[in-house]
Amino acid sequence: MRHSLALFDSLRGPPRRRRPIPTVVPRIRVIGWSDPAPLPVRPTPLPDDPLDAARLRCRLTALAAALDDLPGQARRLARWRRRRDAAVQRGRPHRLSPLRPGPPPGLPKSGSSRAHTVHATLDDLHGLAFWTLQHPDTS
Repeated sequence: MRHSLALFDSLRGPPRRRRPIPTVVPRIRVIGWSDPAPLPVRPTPLPDDPLDAARLRCRLTALAAALDDLPGQARRLARWRRRRDAAVQRGRPHRLSPLRPGPPPGLPKSGSSRAHTVHATLDDLHGLAFWTLQHPDTS
């Protein structure tokens, strides 16, 4: 099975409404005749419970394959840029940047605290990615 890393970030679509998860079950009783049924209790996961890491393993495998073939990935990006430039010249709508507009995924909203060093690093790397697209290395 060949793993590949996405060339560019997916665009955010319109916000989807999630179906509410039922947390209440009907508790039918006859007053004086029966007691109400107890509410079901979901087990709380413990910190040491195993997690399925298959998706993370696939992403790391794809990242390793992309890093092993940097010239091929550069050619892939160049092909995308040529197709984008041709579409723009013909007046067809096309993405202008491989990066998704807005803040990086995983960065907390502006009203919340960004005191953690991971958030500062994520913000710095996102800015570096935009800077790299604006100032390509032509050497």
